[in-house]
Amino acid sequence: MQLQKRFLSLLIVFGFFMLILAGIFVYIKRDSLRKHFSVVKDELTIVENKDASGIYHKENPAAFDTLQNFVHLKLKVNNSRSFRVNKSLWEQIPDSTNILLSVEFWGHKYLRKIKNHPLAKINEGAYDKKLQKIYETLFSGDRNIFVRINPEMDLPLYQNPWQYSEDYIESYRHVVSKWQGKNSKVKFVWGPSGFWGAEEFYPGDDVVDYMSITIKNETEWLFKRYPPVMDTKNEIHRKMHRLRFFDKPVMVLANKKWDSRQLVSFCVMSEIDSVAKYRNIAYNDSLWSSAEPITSNSRFLIGVHDPDQHLVLDAAISVEHIFIDFSQIQTGELKRLLNEAFSRNHDVIVTMEPTRAIGGEADTNVLVSTIQGKYDTIYRQLFQEITNSEHIVYLRFAHEMEIPVERYDWQLKDPIDYIRAFRYFMQLPKPFPLNVKKVWGPAGDWGSADFYPGDDVVDYASFAAYGLPDKNITDFKRQVTFEKLAKRKLWRLRLINKPIFITEFGIKGPEEFQSLWLENAAKVISENSKIIGASYFNRSDIPGAWGDIDAPDWGITINSFHRFVDVLERNCD
Repeated sequence: MQLQKRFLSLLIVFGFFMLILAGIFVYIKRDSLRKHFSVVKDELTIVENKDASGIYHKENPAAFDTLQNFVHLKLKVNNSRSFRVNKSLWEQIPDSTNILLSVEFWGHKYLRKIKNHPLAKINEGAYDKKLQKIYETLFSGDRNIFVRINPEMDLPLYQNPWQYSEDYIESYRHVVSKWQGKNSKVKFVWGPSGFWGAEEFYPGDDVVDYMSITIKNETEWLFKRYPPVMDTKNEIHRKMHRLRFFDKPVMVLANKKWDSRQLVSFCVMSEIDSVAKYRNIAYNDSLWSSAEPITSNSRFLIGVHDPDQHLVLDAAISVEHIFIDFSQIQTGELKRLLNEAFSRNHDVIVTMEPTRAIGGEADTNVLVSTIQGKYDTIYRQLFQEITNSEHIVYLRFAHEMEIPVERYDWQLKDPIDYIRAFRYFMQLPKPFPLNVKKVWGPAGDWGSADFYPGDDVVDYASFAAYGLPDKNITDFKRQVTFEKLAKRKLWRLRLINKPIFITEFGIKGPEEFQSLWLENAAKVISENSKIIGASYFNRSDIPGAWGDIDAPDWGITINSFHRFVDVLERNCD
């Protein structure tokens, strides 16, 4: 009996000790636990820091209507079947007041970040009854309501369950399908922050009445890959430019802590002037709305950048890829390389890198310098040397302009400067050489479409597909499959109706790993009729281009190359 009492006492002491440890753990991890386990209620609140400053109408002439009679509310929605909110806030707002309602579907009531996929549940119909209750509770009256569904989905921070989700577009369309057509006073707002690549999440003209952007969105600043745009005028320019493909009015939300309504209005009016100035080269729908069908070449184009000539003599090769800067044109190196390729009866991709002129200093404003005619003599020499009636030259100018690095002087510049420079370059020779095809060559990263220069100066679009998603990754096993790369990059170019020439792709690692990756690439390519060619980058990248780590070696053996070609030819037959 005494032994049992002693055991019970020890058990109580142990339990008390464990409770203390648990309390200490909860206190230390309180912030993390709060993020994962805080209760999400159906809740209606006022949004204080995102003021609906005005609506930019794109009609020509454009206009900006300041909004004096607007209130911005936020509705948080969890996954419970019931819907109960305190309507006193809603009922206090006069019927004459316009309401911008940002609806956020948070999903699980308790576990915000563990097995929580509210967008997938929306698509499955799990929220349908709740959507009906929300409509009956809030939308059935006679007031103007602008419904902004799961806003700022374009931020790749994953703080909210709807951010950067492949399910976003389908879920947005599903929600609208349950609310649309019942009340003409209810309008639907597609509400990205306006971040790089926002256009990837556009759900379609039929479910969007308005768009919105957010100025001085502090959440954006948490993403360090892209430098924050602190100048209000430039930020409004970049974000409005990003939405140029969509013919819908744009609601401008401003952070009252940073910008006054007067400043926002001034900057929007300035952007309206800029749009008018550059309408014919950057803001006219005809620049990207070509309805011409994309036709495939009779033969798929297989190319290679292979300066050491390990693959270039293979019978499957029909195109060679040459990278050229100013000095190589001036010294005659371009002419020598072209003659060598032509002697092998190959067509050529020429990537024109506007840099490194003989005797010249680095030109960080090379795009503006191009527009001003500084390099006309060199460009004219280039066109003279690539004009050859017997061979096609695929001319790619100032490639990978959207990547947020400082490798090239033309990267991350104002898209308008890039568009003007590209158009100037491609329109310099008159008449344009018949054997030269104009190639627009982004990497296929976020924001690629910002730099699209127009259908009239582009014959082919291209992208680069390398297995390493980040320069800090050195483990070859962590590389991305070609299938995933192609899926995301083709989606980013979905607004561009041009055939795709993959002018660069590569994979590093052991031979068998490379071979399997290439077989996957061949299978994916053969299933997409929009892709008309692919050129492998068969060498190491430029030393120093990857910072402190060794540049990756994309070189492959002839055996790996043949495995790529065999799968491609077998699937294309």
